[in-house]
Amino acid sequence: MKRGNTALKRGLGMASVFALAIAGAVVAAPAASATAALGDAARAIPTADAAWVDATGALRTSADVGAAYSATHATSQAKVLTGTNQTANGIQIVVPQATVAGDVTVTLPAAVATFNGVPAINTTPLVQVTGTNSLDYLAGPGATGTHSTALPVVDASKVLTQSSGASLSVAPSNVLTIHLDAAPASSATGAGYVVTLTGVRVNVLSTTQGAPIVATIAGPGGLAGTTTVGYAGTLALTAAAGSVDAGATAPQAAPNLTLSETVVNGFATGAKVLNVADDGGVPATVFAAVPTATVSGSTTLTAAITGFAGATGTVTLGGTADNTAIESVALSGLKVNAIPADATKVTVSLASTGGTADNGAVKGFSFVPNYAGLSVDVPVTRPENRYAGSNRNATAAQIADAFVTQNGKVGSVILANGLDVKVGADALSANFLAGAKTAPVLLTNSSSTLPAETTASLKKILAGPAVTIYVMGKTDSVSQAARDAAVVAAYSVTGVTSVTVKEIAGPNRYATSAAAATEGSASIAPYALQTGKPFYKTAFLASGLVNADALAAGAASANLGIPVLLTSGKTLDTSVSTAINNLGIQQLIILGQTDRVSTAVETAAKDAGVLTTLRIAGANRYETAADIYSFVAGSPASAPGLGKTLDGKAYLASGGAGWPDALTVGPLAGTTADVGAVLTTSAATLAPAAASFLTANKSTVKTVWTVGGTDRVSSAVLAAAQDALK
Repeated sequence: MKRGNTALKRGLGMASVFALAIAGAVVAAPAASATAALGDAARAIPTADAAWVDATGALRTSADVGAAYSATHATSQAKVLTGTNQTANGIQIVVPQATVAGDVTVTLPAAVATFNGVPAINTTPLVQVTGTNSLDYLAGPGATGTHSTALPVVDASKVLTQSSGASLSVAPSNVLTIHLDAAPASSATGAGYVVTLTGVRVNVLSTTQGAPIVATIAGPGGLAGTTTVGYAGTLALTAAAGSVDAGATAPQAAPNLTLSETVVNGFATGAKVLNVADDGGVPATVFAAVPTATVSGSTTLTAAITGFAGATGTVTLGGTADNTAIESVALSGLKVNAIPADATKVTVSLASTGGTADNGAVKGFSFVPNYAGLSVDVPVTRPENRYAGSNRNATAAQIADAFVTQNGKVGSVILANGLDVKVGADALSANFLAGAKTAPVLLTNSSSTLPAETTASLKKILAGPAVTIYVMGKTDSVSQAARDAAVVAAYSVTGVTSVTVKEIAGPNRYATSAAAATEGSASIAPYALQTGKPFYKTAFLASGLVNADALAAGAASANLGIPVLLTSGKTLDTSVSTAINNLGIQQLIILGQTDRVSTAVETAAKDAGVLTTLRIAGANRYETAADIYSFVAGSPASAPGLGKTLDGKAYLASGGAGWPDALTVGPLAGTTADVGAVLTTSAATLAPAAASFLTANKSTVKTVWTVGGTDRVSSAVLAAAQDALK
């Protein structure tokens, strides 16, 4: 409804003003004949006002000259109203130019509802013009044609407003009168006005559930019409306090439900069918246990339970209803299961409780809003999607477990130093290798022992007969003792007959990144960043001194076959320039601003054989991370992008002290069929860039997981990320 109201109140020269009457309006050209088709001169305010609609269903405006159009309207629902002072749908009335001064009445059926107070009034101009083939752009049912000219601008001085001659009164209580002191002003460009009533409130008197509350409009010059502003409610469906967990597969207890009368004589005996669905309207959530029904307020009414083993359950009322008291039926012991992990609520609705609707076919300006029906929402608690162990080694082991669940047991694993003193220097290129070898990353250090969590994980995730352990860096990163312990752990796995340790290392971190690219060279992929541009073998180039950008690119590197090469930011190491030349890399995606990778380095890369470069650089590390995955998902048609599909799951990692988590989640996010985005954030506040990315991609990304404990990414940050997807 808000969109329709907003359109009414915009500037008079805007095309959006005209859209209010375009949605199947019945004012026919020429204006003198307008009174011949005023039986549809009123409607409930739709959820959104539609203008012309092209063959694809996209909305068009008066600026879209040449677009085909058809008369249509957006959908709308009328609420079920129970009791007094209920907010009903607003009303829009077409007042054509030929209408004379006088009173327009809006009448409710006295036995069903009465007005409660006086609503607000607003008037705006409508326009009609005759196009090709004498088609009126504001034509009635079924009108189609070609939008060959733009709509003219209405003369703003000829607008009828409340202050200049329209007033409202209620007398009797079911009749609302709109008094027009003068007819709409004559104008060569104007065709009359749309009168909008908002804040319509009613008292519901009907004892028939779902009875439509129909407003009948009558006025001078043959003005007439009807519209439904709501449906009467005699029953209430409520849920006790409580919630259910999303993603749970085992049956779980649901809050008690109560079906009750709101007026005496509201119950009718017979079957009452309850439907259950998640917030996407999908009946995936199912009843998993037959509840117990308890009748209150009557000694003669009975309730029998059937079903409740699928998406529906039935409560059959029998016996005799007590028409002197308010009765209710409480359902306890209810269970549900199969709630989607991304659900935010479970809706239980009552079917077959009256009400009619005709919201599909165009009926001129008027249409009947859908009967919303009776329903209650049960909140869904979304347990934290978090990989977090007691320390960074344990977190890596948890992620490795998930990696095996996703890919199966592995014959390769990558060992990397997880100490802060190294800040991942030798492991920043490990994700590319992880994608090439389908291997998770586990953490160790330069001490004489292998962490217990890593030892246990190796025994759990490895499968033989041949196992390869890739070690990132020399023994100052991963000690010989840690390597030996990893070999012993691997040999302890049943079925493993050989273990190979392969060191991926150079004299410095830059050479190590070149070694990783060389080891996985068969997986380096070519890309064209724009339609019509050449395909070149591609690599990322990132700072090896500040780890944030290289870590953020890890999942994309693993999934897309784009190695991460490192630079000091000021110079390009000889080992990296040699690798660029030897591996045939001709395209670089540079990560970060020039303080991370200077233009001098970019020039040196071109001297090494790079033909084209593209820089992805946000204002901070969080923006750069989000920009990487926006680029991955972006269309290459007109702007640089890879046009890849994002995975339904995104990951949040610390952009600071939690760098080991960002490192180890890269293979998990990068070995899915589509690309799992790894977004970085601060611990206490969701990075705005991450929030914007999630909102922009919520049609694809459905869930968010975080890595590391709440000291790395707080529960509030995860909740904010989940909210960004709603």
